[in-house]
Amino acid sequence: MYGPTSILLGAALGLLRSLHGNCENVADLVPADFVINAFIAAAWDVAKSEKQLALDLNQKTELAEPKIYNYVSSVENPLTWGDYRRLSTVVGKKIPSPLLVWHYWFNLSPNYYVYWMIATFTQTLPAYIVDFLAKCIGKKPFLVDAYKKIDKFCDVISYFTMNQWTFKTF
Repeated sequence: MYGPTSILLGAALGLLRSLHGNCENVADLVPADFVINAFIAAAWDVAKSEKQLALDLNQKTELAEPKIYNYVSSVENPLTWGDYRRLSTVVGKKIPSPLLVWHYWFNLSPNYYVYWMIATFTQTLPAYIVDFLAKCIGKKPFLVDAYKKIDKFCDVISYFTMNQWTFKTF
């Protein structure tokens, strides 16, 4: 699990409580079935172009530049990170996971220090407390290591949630 899907999974399980991101930025996410449909359409267009290429080669005319296909959601149907959080919250509360670790609550903050405080008090400190209690009863601690990985992921994904790019569909 990588990218936006892992945000959704982490929040749905109650593990990811806070993320550094701007709710106003466009996430530019495209559903997989849309991508596949666009891929099929591009393949059809290439096949159609191959016939024209064969004609051009027979007539020895100059070949056209190769086509580059691009499909983005930000132009026709933008989805902001705030929308993504709101929709995942609706689904997360309506259909809780059977693997839920903690009740669903997810915050997206553009201020790094607010994000850090929320993450510290709702993720890191509880992980240390649970791992301490696990050691006390003879169980193997696991949450601190899991949150170290989650923190690395949050650092990487925050670049994309804090920045926005303008794409065009060709």
